[in-house]
Amino acid sequence: MKQLRSSGAANLWTTVSMLALSIVSVAIRLAIRRWGRIPLSWSDWLILLGVAAIAADTGLIVNYIVNGPGPGTYELEDIVANYANGGAEWGAAMMKELYIGDLIFGLSITLVKLSILTFYRELFAISKTFQRWNWAVSALCIAWFLIFTFCNAFQCKPPSALWEYLGSTEYCLASGPLWLGYEITNFFLDVMILVLPVTLVERLRLRTAQKWSVVTIFLLGGLVCVASIIRMVYIWHPSAPETVSISQVQILSMVQLGVAVLCACLPTYAPLLNLFRKAIKRLKNATTFSLPKTYDTGGKNVSSTQDSAKRSEYYLMGEAESSTHTAAASTNGFIETHPLTDIPSRSIVVSKSVQIA
Repeated sequence: MKQLRSSGAANLWTTVSMLALSIVSVAIRLAIRRWGRIPLSWSDWLILLGVAAIAADTGLIVNYIVNGPGPGTYELEDIVANYANGGAEWGAAMMKELYIGDLIFGLSITLVKLSILTFYRELFAISKTFQRWNWAVSALCIAWFLIFTFCNAFQCKPPSALWEYLGSTEYCLASGPLWLGYEITNFFLDVMILVLPVTLVERLRLRTAQKWSVVTIFLLGGLVCVASIIRMVYIWHPSAPETVSISQVQILSMVQLGVAVLCACLPTYAPLLNLFRKAIKRLKNATTFSLPKTYDTGGKNVSSTQDSAKRSEYYLMGEAESSTHTAAASTNGFIETHPLTDIPSRSIVVSKSVQIA
């Protein structure tokens, strides 16, 4: 492997790491779907397309850094300093990668946004008002993608001036203002997507602690907003608006994509979290009822360990909320209990009381 500049090495490892994070996040999501016997929905297909686009972007970056001309640098100063010794070729290769990469970035982040919004529509299908707002935000995301794809594609006149003249303002729009507008609007779209489900959680029939748990999962999407804010800092230089910190912006772009995929998948991990909580409860109950004690019952010493073994399932059913269904008949006082099977995600639990005369 050739000797890389620090900017090339940093971009290489960040890009590969974020692709790995995206793949693992989606793999867990799909495994939970399979475990719960839940068919794939449009939100799952959209996130898969998003990861495929991220993989394509990763391939471009890795190819430029590892196989491209020069030391895989993303520093314009380095390219200009070596312009007569191959720097012109380095710069052309870097700008071509950035040109195509920016277009793929817009596609990737839009697919992730649409996946999240589609998941919301599936989850909160009962609210017509929410559905209308959801569709409105989805339309804004698509419009944002189309507008900035056009702006990035025709930033220079002709487009080839981007790599032939290294984005000179004589032929191209200044990258700073263009990318700043791109990122500010991207940030506000993320905030809108973040706030949408929070307004509905208040109406759910959950305990306050459960509501906060749900809200926290959704608000973790705010990590994408943090990455967006940091990205703006490296995009905009008031003293030189035509310049952009290319290496840092590229790194933060990939971090933003990786975190966005993770945050899009987090709400689908709810069955896994429920399974974990159930395991903790079982462990707690097993510990509680296996303490060896003896007590007197009419002159006989009986070990509570043996008794608890017979009654452990009863206590486990009583410990889990809504874990049993009880049918009662008043004619003979007979009471029969039946344990419910695990409720898959996107299901509604209906509780009924039936009295038999």
